[in-house]
Amino acid sequence: MRRIDFTKSSEKSLLKLAQSDVRIAKAIKAKLLGLLHGPQSPDSLKIVGHPEYLRIRSGKYRIIYRYDDDWLYVVLIAKREIVYGEFSHLMK
Repeated sequence: MRRIDFTKSSEKSLLKLAQSDVRIAKAIKAKLLGLLHGPQSPDSLKIVGHPEYLRIRSGKYRIIYRYDDDWLYVVLIAKREIVYGEFSHLMK
């Protein structure tokens, strides 16, 4: 079974959400657990220009990740309005 590896940014975002809105944090954790078993979820979409990265929705939040046989790498967790700008900044 895969293991999860969070970037510092994504881990910080999830911890912050767990303190401010437990319901949203639980929903994101449920999505992440689902991705461990099936990272090519039907509602996952490839990021344009970076096909090795995928995104999945959880309410107003987006989770950007990539995976291999052993790991699920969580790159970003943020609101839709800012997640793609942050992602493009990371990829420069």
